[in-house]
Amino acid sequence: MPAVSSDDSSAVSSDDSSADSSGTGGSANTSANTSDQWSETPQPGFEVVSIDDWTQTSVRKVLKTFAYNGLATDEQILAWAGTAPQTAIAEMLTFSYSNEKLSPMDGETANYNESLRTLQEFWSSDDSANPVRWNFRKQYNVLLSRQAALSPTNLQRTWVQAVSTRGVNPFLHKITFFLTNYQMAVDFRSTKSGIYTSYYDAMMEYLVSGIPFTAVIAEASKSATVSKLYAHRANTYDNDMGQFSGNDDFAREYFQLFFRIQGEQEHQDYHEFVTIENNARVLTGMDIDREYGAYGSGASVDHWLEPINFTDHIDGKGNELNNGTNHHAGCLEILREQICGATAEEKIDQLSPLASKHPEALSNLPIYIIETLADDRLTEEKKLVIRQGWLDADDDLLEFIRSYAISTTFHDSDTIKYQNAFDRNISLYNAVVLDNHELLTARKTQWGLLGFLVGQGASPFSPAHDVFGGQTGLDAARSTGLFKKAYEAVTENFGESLTAKKNNYYTDSSLDTEVTWSKDWRKLLVADENGDYIADEVASFLWQRINSDGLKNYDVIARSQILALLVHGKDFGLLITELAPAVSTDSLAYYSSEQLTTDPGLLGVIDMLASTSLQLNNNSSASREEANTQIDLAVSFIAALPYTFVTAGQ
Repeated sequence: MPAVSSDDSSAVSSDDSSADSSGTGGSANTSANTSDQWSETPQPGFEVVSIDDWTQTSVRKVLKTFAYNGLATDEQILAWAGTAPQTAIAEMLTFSYSNEKLSPMDGETANYNESLRTLQEFWSSDDSANPVRWNFRKQYNVLLSRQAALSPTNLQRTWVQAVSTRGVNPFLHKITFFLTNYQMAVDFRSTKSGIYTSYYDAMMEYLVSGIPFTAVIAEASKSATVSKLYAHRANTYDNDMGQFSGNDDFAREYFQLFFRIQGEQEHQDYHEFVTIENNARVLTGMDIDREYGAYGSGASVDHWLEPINFTDHIDGKGNELNNGTNHHAGCLEILREQICGATAEEKIDQLSPLASKHPEALSNLPIYIIETLADDRLTEEKKLVIRQGWLDADDDLLEFIRSYAISTTFHDSDTIKYQNAFDRNISLYNAVVLDNHELLTARKTQWGLLGFLVGQGASPFSPAHDVFGGQTGLDAARSTGLFKKAYEAVTENFGESLTAKKNNYYTDSSLDTEVTWSKDWRKLLVADENGDYIADEVASFLWQRINSDGLKNYDVIARSQILALLVHGKDFGLLITELAPAVSTDSLAYYSSEQLTTDPGLLGVIDMLASTSLQLNNNSSASREEANTQIDLAVSFIAALPYTFVTAGQ
């Protein structure tokens, strides 16, 4: 909304009878708009999935949904599947900077994983322990190389690498990203990357500290980054004149976005002209400090600082900030309660617990969280269970997510989650990049994954829907253009994108030592008792690792194509013309499921392919390289199928 200047005597009254023109004012107003969804009658909460239904597929589905597939070893996944769900989930999903079982340590990066800022500084440094290749380090510089200004792209690249780096907790970053790019979305183009990094890192720190979720929302509401985005940093209140000057943008979005309170339970006039307008007065005295040379930048647009100092003071640029004087000194009626405090900070801390207990927040916020993270097809029955699960978690976000992740509500055949570009691409990356050396050193470019995301409409820290959040899975599913980009990302520039296979590089700027790196899938695959890598076992393993569907969608058509790529690196139709010309000489021929399961010639080829041992242990380096390349082809084929665009229930 545009800025307004008003005198309290005419703009807002806390007297319900004057604010509520319907005549239903006061706390007795139950509103005809109140829905059954706000019923206080206890509902069934989350039911833990049975131990018989807690499988490797269950574990992989949790990891794919909540941790970008995770970086756990297959041995660890097997161990979790053999453990009680309650025990396993407490190990899998943690609000800690490091989670050894979910993301095993691999090098020194784990010593710098407490913030994006420390990761960026480490990965751009000349530290001998820095795993990033020397000529890539500048791509993580805090400052642009040719001018003393912060680099937004390097910050994005740091986040993208962080969520795929062993030693960094991908679940913690997934939830922090959800908060900062979806629920409490902030665009760093509007706020600038220095202050935005502080916002992201602070949200991560609050989660790690274990404070109640309401307190996390309160801290975000008090942040300088949010104040800059919505411009209420300029909101003031003249206590002598009783006059407010500013806007009510965040006064509304605080309820609508942060708590999912739409004002539907209250009379519309009361919500708009009392609750929201009084909240605009709460958000006074929130101007932001600036400091010369902040973050090492010489650009004045970068000099904004977190956190807000709510007192009257002089900032680092000599500006006089009267946050104490310019704040509304008295109490204010909001949500039919009196909110008091000497500063905006004190009032927000008093208001947030009240807002979190509002019937609309209790009804809408948990549904928004689950719909955004895990299920696009919630039934009314599931919603009732989720709402009760939220109440049972008692303002503990981690407990809520854990309880849901091992519930029959999640592990249900009707659960459907369309993958946005963030989830799809990062999950694929984490499934096929085998170690930190490959991720941070061996690849020819560090643009890779970030390029995929941006090209598919998912730019980190720049939400596609602005304050209403980032790209959704439905956005991606409904766009043929995004599907085309996603397909191209895994089928073009082969060997340099999803499945980099070989590269030569120098170890330092002297160019004295050149190293050859080659992808070796033996680091991931498990040989049989004879030390062989049988094509049929490799094919099903790769499918499950990427799709986490228990092979439900792994039909005979997919199997035949993957086997053909693994063994010969060729399309199945072409291979038939070479190995079984009596069946067909048409390399473009399509074979139905019925043909593939009944035609003797086709069955013979499939059986031969399935039993073939891949040449990963061959004495010839050329043969080993060819075998690894053929696995890359199979992975790219699986990644291009529609199944990677959705996660379905069991």
